[in-house]
Amino acid sequence: MSPQSSAYVSKPIWLLVSLLATVAVYAVGLQGGYVFDDFSNIVENTTLLGFGSGPGGLVAAIFSSSSSDIQRPLAMISFIANLATSGIDPLPMKAVNLLIHLINGTLIYRLTGLLVAARERQLSPAEIGSHRWLAPFVAAAWLLAPINFMPVLYVVQRMESLSHTFVLLALIVYCRYRLAGGARALSAPLAFKLPLLVVAGLLVKESAALTLPYVFLIETLLLSRGGGESASERRSLQRYFVVMLWIPALLGSLLLWLKYGNADVYATRPFTLGERLLTQLRVVASYLDWTLLPRLSELGLFHDDIAVSRSLLQPVSTLISLAILLALAALAVVLRHRHPFVALGILLFFAAQLLTATFLPLDLAYEHRNYFASFGLMLAVGSGLVVRRENTTMPFVYRSLALVLLALYVPTTFKRALEWSHPLSLVTAEAQRRPQSPRATYELGRTYIVLAQANPGSTNYTDSAFEALERAARVPNATALPEQALLILASRAKVPLREEWWEGFYTKLRAAPADVSDISALYAMVACVRRGECRFDQRHMVSLFGAALVHEPPSPDVLTIYASYALNILSDPTLGLQLFDEAVALRPRNTQYRENRAALLIAMGRKDEAKKDIAAIAALNRFGREGQRLARLQRSIASEQPPLYAPKSDAPK
Repeated sequence: MSPQSSAYVSKPIWLLVSLLATVAVYAVGLQGGYVFDDFSNIVENTTLLGFGSGPGGLVAAIFSSSSSDIQRPLAMISFIANLATSGIDPLPMKAVNLLIHLINGTLIYRLTGLLVAARERQLSPAEIGSHRWLAPFVAAAWLLAPINFMPVLYVVQRMESLSHTFVLLALIVYCRYRLAGGARALSAPLAFKLPLLVVAGLLVKESAALTLPYVFLIETLLLSRGGGESASERRSLQRYFVVMLWIPALLGSLLLWLKYGNADVYATRPFTLGERLLTQLRVVASYLDWTLLPRLSELGLFHDDIAVSRSLLQPVSTLISLAILLALAALAVVLRHRHPFVALGILLFFAAQLLTATFLPLDLAYEHRNYFASFGLMLAVGSGLVVRRENTTMPFVYRSLALVLLALYVPTTFKRALEWSHPLSLVTAEAQRRPQSPRATYELGRTYIVLAQANPGSTNYTDSAFEALERAARVPNATALPEQALLILASRAKVPLREEWWEGFYTKLRAAPADVSDISALYAMVACVRRGECRFDQRHMVSLFGAALVHEPPSPDVLTIYASYALNILSDPTLGLQLFDEAVALRPRNTQYRENRAALLIAMGRKDEAKKDIAAIAALNRFGREGQRLARLQRSIASEQPPLYAPKSDAPK
C-alpha cells in the first residue's frame, strides 16, 4: 500500500481543523450540570461515591452500575478516575467525554482511510486518489453531527462513546491486518487483539457486541475483493467468522430471546413486543432523518412522546417507514459492487440497530444509540458527495452540498450546547419542544424544585414548580413522578395536600405493574418521611403500597420500600419481615434483598436464621464485590448489643 493511496495521511490538516471546530462548538456546554440518569448512576450512587473506603469499597464501586448484568466495570472505573481527581464537579466529567469524542473522531478518520485503501486495491491507476476527501469529510461530519451530541455532554453516556473507542480500535486492527495480507484465523490480530478489544468494549457497554458484525460487513464488501487470498486462507477466514460471529450470535440471540422475548417482560411497558417491533420501524426511519437533516425542533434528550404503532396502518407512517427501510436495504444490495461505500454505510447503519431496535424491552428511542450508526450514514453520503468520478459533470455541486451539510451541523450542535450550558435552560427548551413528553415536562418541575431548595428566600421557583408539575401530571402516559413531587413539595412548603394528587398517584400505580419511575416515586415518599421533611397520613401511604401491589407477581422493589416504611414509620417488624421474605423469594440471587432480611433478622435476635442469608450472599460474592456487605453483616452478627426488635415475652411480669 503506497503512501499515495493512503487517504488517511493525505489531508491530516483537515482532521485538525475538524477537531478544533468540535472543541469550539461544544465548549459552551461544558459548564452545564448533570441530567436525568447521571443522578442515579453517578451523583446519587452512594456505592460509587464510596470508592475510597478501602479495597472492598473500590471493588463495590467498580461493579456499582445497575444498567446491565455485566455492570460495565470499565465505564465505572473511568468515573472513579474522575471522582478521584476532581470530585463530583460535572465540568471535568464532560471534558473527559469531549476528549473521548475527539479520540473517536480521529479513529473514524483512520478507519475511513483504511477502508479507502481497501477500495483503491480494486481501482485502476487513474482512479487512485479519487477518494482523498472521503476520510476528512466523514470524520468532520461525524464529529460535528448533532445526533452524536448526547455521548459528549450527557455524562453517563460516556458508556456509549468509550465502548466505541474499543470498537473502532478493533476495526482498525482488523483492517490493517487484512490490508497487510493477513488471513489466518490463528494469527495474533484475529486470535488475540481483536477479541481482547471486543471484551474491553463489552466491559464498558454491550454496544461493543456488534463489532464482529461490522467486521463481517467490511470484510464482505471491501476487504475480500482484490486481496489475492488463497483458497486455504479464505477457508481460514470463514472458519473464524463461524466460530467468532455466527455461533456466538445464534447462542446469544437465543439466550436473549428466552429472557426477553415474552409478554411478561413487557408487563411494565406501555407496549407489547409486537408493538415495539412495529414502532421501531418508525424510530429507525427517524434516526435517518435526525442524522442527515437534523432540526433542533426534532432533537432532544427525551423521545418518550413517540406514539406506539398498533399496526402497520396505525399510524400509517409505520407502513411508509417500512417501505423506506426496505428500499434502503435494496439500494445497498444493488450498489454493493459499483458503489461499495454506499452499500457498506447503509448496512453498517442497520447493523448498529440490531441490539436496540429489535426485541429487547428498552425505551423506544434515544439519540445516543446512533453513535456508530451515524458513521455508516456519513460514509454512504460522503462517498456520493466528495468522491471524484470521471463521469460526473457537476463535481462542484456535489462538494458544495457536502459543505452545506457541515454548515447545517455546526450551528445546530452549537445551539444544543448552548441549551445544555445551564440546567434550567436545558429543561425549559426540552419541555417547550416536547410538551407531550412525560419525562421532559417532569424534569422541568424537578429542576424548579432543586432551584427552590437552593434559593429558600424566593417563592418564584416554588410557584413555577407547582405549575410545571401540575402540567406534567396531565400529560398522556405520565408516570406517578409528578404526583410524588407535588406531594413532597407541598408537604415541605406547609401547604395543603390536595386529594386529587393522592388519587392520581393511586390510579397510575393501579394501571400497570410498577416500573422504574413508580419505584423511584415510592422510594422518594418514604425517604422524605424518614428524614422528617414530610408528614403524610399513614392511611394514604399504606393505600399507595396497596395500589402498587395489586399486580402479580408483586414488584420486589415495592415490597422492599414498603418494608422500610413498615419498620421505620409503622414500627412493625413482623410486617417488614414478611415483605422481605416475599422479595427474597422473588429474587433469591439479589444480594441487597438478602442483606435487608439478614439485617432485620439480626435486629430481631434471630441470628441463626440471618446466617443463612449471609451464606447465600457469600456464595454470590464474585470478584469480592460483596465484601463490604458481608463485613457489615458479620459485624452485626458479632455485636453484643441487645436486639433492636427483641421478641416480647409472654411470661407474667
